Amino acid sequence: MRRRVVALLGVVMWLASPAAWAEEEAHGEAVVLVHGLWMGTWVMAALGHRLRGCGYVDYYFDWSTHDEAPPAAAARLGEWIEERVQEPVVHLLGHSLGGLVVNHLLASDGFSRPGRVVLMGSPIQGSIQARRLAALPGGREILGASIAAGGLLEGVKPVTGGREVGVVAAIFPFEYSEFLGELDGPSDGVVRVVETFHPGAADTLVVRATHSGMLFSRDVAEEVCAFLREGRFLHGAKAAAGEVAVR
Repeated sequence: MRRRVVALLGVVMWLASPAAWAEEEAHGEAVVLVHGLWMGTWVMAALGHRLRGCGYVDYYFDWSTHDEAPPAAAARLGEWIEERVQEPVVHLLGHSLGGLVVNHLLASDGFSRPGRVVLMGSPIQGSIQARRLAALPGGREILGASIAAGGLLEGVKPVTGGREVGVVAAIFPFEYSEFLGELDGPSDGVVRVVETFHPGAADTLVVRATHSGMLFSRDVAEEVCAFLREGRFLHGAKAAAGEVAVR
């Protein structure tokens, strides 16, 4: 018993030592995670934790998806990064509506540090489910500023800002927005694969997951780590859904 206690204390001391985290400290790269509609930073925490395990310093940008239009949030995101993120390399990761915010930032002059970009389940081409909801009584009030110009109704003009952009789409046809009507073609139940199409993407990965579930998948996190590191996804059998048309 005493040997086990001593051994355990040794492991704890090693984990607390700088050597245990040398790879992370030497990385010098940050990843800023931007959440989507009606969510908060908490929904990005599991993915951020796994990216931290890959050696990245994780930051979480919080914004009011109901009260703040994507272009305005993008301007604030650029200022927020300059004020809070010290690492010289800054990767950007946006989920759903958060990906539109990231795209607006790339289209502006408000962000100059190098890094890669991952857009996860982001309706760059606009969202048919948002248009359906907006057409219902009270729908526009529910969606708020997310359907302002440059938001979910019309989508955005896809840009790269001179960076490598990776797109993650998902296939899992049942989720909470099915009540708005059936979706034509492969989808994650909220966003159709074709709505995530980015003509300038360096790589596109279609995974087996729900719209929200992709954020909690270990296999998807490994794919994201690979893209941030190499500019290409692994397209591993555990995560990838195979050949799926994205346009």
